[in-house]
Amino acid sequence: MSKTLENVRSGLTRREFVKTTGQALSVCAVGGGLSVTPPAKAASLPVWSRVPNQTFAVGQPVMIDLADYVTDADGDALEFSIDLPLPPGLTLTGSVISGTPTAPSQTQQYTVSADDGTLQPKAPAGVSLD
Repeated sequence: MSKTLENVRSGLTRREFVKTTGQALSVCAVGGGLSVTPPAKAASLPVWSRVPNQTFAVGQPVMIDLADYVTDADGDALEFSIDLPLPPGLTLTGSVISGTPTAPSQTQQYTVSADDGTLQPKAPAGVSLD
């Protein structure tokens, strides 16, 4: 019999137990039965690789998939956002910046984020679009 079950049967109704892995395990008596809750898995933040600077020409189609530059160890679906409006003619849809620039614009530093749906901070990466 495991030490956890021995302690529960000896009269403890709620207590934190530490397994040999060092993780806490919550065990409590609930309505005559036992409820065992394993520790929550720690979420991993998305990790960015360097996004190269981009130079766009008016009238030339653009397509950059930001998903090519970020990974999520948990395999979570990612939601992408950008901090500033893109140049005229370009949009961010899902992970893809695409469109055809319609007017010259100033060089701008953008911060894109990939949110994996946890309550963790977003992971920014700089993107320069000329």
